[in-house]
Amino acid sequence: MMSDESGFQVADDAPAAYEQHHRVFMTPLVEALLDRVEPGERSSVLDVACGTGFLSRAAAQRVGEKGRVAGVDVNEAMLAMAQDRAPRGAPTIGWHHASAQALPFEDATFDAVVSQQGIQFFPDLDAAVVEFARVAKPHGTVAVTAWTAIEDSPYFHAQLTAMTEMLGADAMAGMAEAFVPSGERIRDAFVAAGLSDVTMEVVAPEVTLPSITRYVAAQITATPWGPAFTAAGKDVRKRIIMRMSDMLIEDTIDGSPVVPFSSWLVAGTR
Repeated sequence: MMSDESGFQVADDAPAAYEQHHRVFMTPLVEALLDRVEPGERSSVLDVACGTGFLSRAAAQRVGEKGRVAGVDVNEAMLAMAQDRAPRGAPTIGWHHASAQALPFEDATFDAVVSQQGIQFFPDLDAAVVEFARVAKPHGTVAVTAWTAIEDSPYFHAQLTAMTEMLGADAMAGMAEAFVPSGERIRDAFVAAGLSDVTMEVVAPEVTLPSITRYVAAQITATPWGPAFTAAGKDVRKRIIMRMSDMLIEDTIDGSPVVPFSSWLVAGTR
């Protein structure tokens, strides 16, 4: 995710937790996004707001040894983790410390420009999409995912509810904003940027999470609201986890919630 230009700002020690604990629900969305842009061998792919590199690594597998992948993020700690996790012997992935609104590439450079769960945090969504379109090749594809309404993703809804009750709305403002942009808002930005054949759909993979009592505290440490959770003290943390467990009880099988993670997928052609 993008960091100091966005609402998703994590502490320096968070990237490792992000890589480990967010993978379970990010991976299906990465695959859906790549299925939509269909990069083939020799393709060039730009991953904007690449975070620890979930999508960049998956794209490298698809484009092969003669393809090209570039990952961009403003969080240097995330980029360092991405570089460390890139598989040895895989096609080279270039990592770039840059803003989504000032991409360090020439016009018409990439066959596909993608951003997985990043666009909702950009301070100027329209300017970012203009940049995406600028660096895409003619007939190239631009595609993004962004969370739908929080009620559509029970785990996130339970987390926001429990932590707001225990810590207050101010502590959770960053989480709430992740669910603000509608698919229509993103689609309109695509059209305004000159992209054609713009499509909008909802993807909602059902994901089996680890046990709530083991997973929640670790996953929260990989978020901007992690420090507030940690500082709240053991008793408050326990109440947050129990409140989430109660909210997810109907979706829990053998101690593990099985829940959808619902996202917009918006795509267009340069």
